[in-house]
This record gives sequence, structure tokens and C-alpha cells, in this order.
Amino acid sequence: MLIKRHIQLLCLIVVFALNNHAATAACGGTTTFTVPASGCINSKVTFSFSDTVSVNSYRLIFGDGNESIVSVSGSIDHTYGASGKFYVKLVRTIGACKDSVLDSIQISAKPNTAFTMYQDTVCSGQVDTFKATTSGLTSYNWKYGNGATSSGQNVTQSFTNAGASPANMTVKLVVTNSNGCSDSLTKTIIIMPLPSVAFTFSPDSSCSESKEVQEHQLIYGSLVMEKHLLLIIHHIHIVLLEIASLLLQLI
Repeated sequence: MLIKRHIQLLCLIVVFALNNHAATAACGGTTTFTVPASGCINSKVTFSFSDTVSVNSYRLIFGDGNESIVSVSGSIDHTYGASGKFYVKLVRTIGACKDSVLDSIQISAKPNTAFTMYQDTVCSGQVDTFKATTSGLTSYNWKYGNGATSSGQNVTQSFTNAGASPANMTVKLVVTNSNGCSDSLTKTIIIMPLPSVAFTFSPDSSCSESKEVQEHQLIYGSLVMEKHLLLIIHHIHIVLLEIASLLLQLI
């Protein structure tokens, strides 16, 4: 039973040593070692450290086969090229004495960034559709190169081009996963200007009526009217003859 308690106590001491950022070191003084809890592949991670005593050198072992040595306290940036849990050790040298502080960091993969656009060339004023092809991410943020932004996996956006030449605009998608890691992708869309519509109008002299045509129209109109008058006179003459015939019968 006594041995079991000693083992439990030893485990507690080890756990405390692994997770305590500020600890009284064997070479004297107090070392403060700040390690981020997490990071992302191919993104800068900053480790900082300071001491209450003068230190000859610091050796920072990142746990991925890389290390750095500096002579003063401060901060060091490092980039991990793989995901996983890495144990980071800070080794102090004070004269002939060396001690260390150990901590860990979890590195996560970045999300897969990909999107499609319905058309890569549109006319000014036309709406295009964009779709992020990776589902289940925490956020999808879009920038369209014209000052407009939006969020969501599937979005639409209209573009305008008031110039006379095609304009290129850069569409950017920034995605973030549940681990807080982000990545981005950009594509170019071409905005075509609308055609310029303009015309002038002047009467076509070839279609205007000539003087001869007008004279013929007047003559034709006169003939038609004369024919109608003759018909009227003929009908009146017939009526008068009928009336005269009736009067003769009465006498």
C-alpha cells in the first residue's frame, strides 16, 4: 500500500512538472515558459520565455526534430509541418548548471479549401453563384474584390463594370475548421462591360413623296370624286323621270 501511494505521488509530481509554465528551476530563479495550447500546420506558433535570474543561453527543442538556441529571454517563432501532439522543452544554461521546462502543443491540419463558381465570365450586372465544396466547417467567409463580402457555404453575388474593357476581380474564400485553423483560396472572375447603345435619326429623303407623286394623288382624288358626283346625278335623273311618269298618268 505504501509503495502504491509513493507511485501516485510521483505521477502527480511528473504531471505538475509537465504542465506548469512558471516553475522554480533547479539552477535557481523562476522560469516562465508560455506555450500555446494549439496551433495549425504551416502556421507560425510563438513560444515565449523569461527568467528572474541571468541565464547564459536557452535551448528550445520543438519536438519535431528542430531546435533553436538563443542567449537572451524573449520569444521564438516556429512552424510545424505535420499535425499531432508535440512536446516542447526549454533548456536553460546558467554557468555549469542546466535545467529544463517541458510543455506540449497540439498541431491540427488546416481545412481543405475549394470552391466552384457557376461562371468564370459574366456580364456587368449579372449574378454569379459560388459554392464551397468542403462541408462541415465552422465558417465560410467570402470577399469578391469589389468591396462586397458575405458568409455561408453557398452564396451569390452580382458584379458591375462601368468601363469599356473587361475587368478582372479576385474572389477569395476563407474557411475555418473546428480546431480554429484557417485556409484560403482565390479565383479570378472576368466582368464584361455592357455594349454601348447609341444611334442618330434623320428623315430618309428617298422615302419622301415627290412633287409628281403628290400631283398624281391629287388627280386621282379628283377623278374619284368626279365619278361619285356622276353617280349621284344619274340617280337623281332616274328619280326625276319616275316622278314625271307618275304625273303624266295622273293627268
